[in-house]
Amino acid sequence: MVVDWDGYPVGYEVFEGNVRDHASVSGTPKRLKDRFGVGSPTVCMDRGMVTEETLCLLRDVGIGG
Repeated sequence: MVVDWDGYPVGYEVFEGNVRDHASVSGTPKRLKDRFGVGSPTVCMDRGMVTEETLCLLRDVGIGG
């Protein structure tokens, strides 16, 4: 789900049920930038999405430190 600065929903994406949580992160930063012009979003992930691979992916596109 994508929300604006006031917390109102402005977009969302639904994945197939067989997509692992961490796999849903791949490509998301590019889609956010393409669709909303968001270059440096705040990303909130649950435990199943946080892997070394996803953290590296986010760092490679300039998200996180």
